[in-house]
Amino acid sequence: MSIDKNKRKKMESLIYQVFDALDETGTNTKKYKDMFSKMSDKEFDDFFKQLFSNEDEYLVLDVVDYERDLRIEHVENAANILGVPLFEKVVMPFVNMDTENPIVTKYEVPVGYVHIKRVQQILSKKKTTS
Repeated sequence: MSIDKNKRKKMESLIYQVFDALDETGTNTKKYKDMFSKMSDKEFDDFFKQLFSNEDEYLVLDVVDYERDLRIEHVENAANILGVPLFEKVVMPFVNMDTENPIVTKYEVPVGYVHIKRVQQILSKKKTTS
């Protein structure tokens, strides 16, 4: 069973809106429109199933320094389209370990998703330093 045509249309529309907000030149939107237009509904469905099954895969925004700069205003616009908050009050467990009365920032602070790949330690390095 392939994806419903209305769902595909909504997904594509959301993707294009976000990339338009992030890149005023429209280069990234054009790249994804070209890519998705060549896919059948089944290929589109399979592509996103694979994308969502791996947390390390993304739809990539191409940014060219001094040609297509990414500014915080662009990120804010894209976050508003997706309904993702960029500012939140944050719990600070390093100040107080009491889970019943956590200490929270007085003001909302900028937060965001940071993708960090953990560096794998070499077994010999562990043994020599311990």
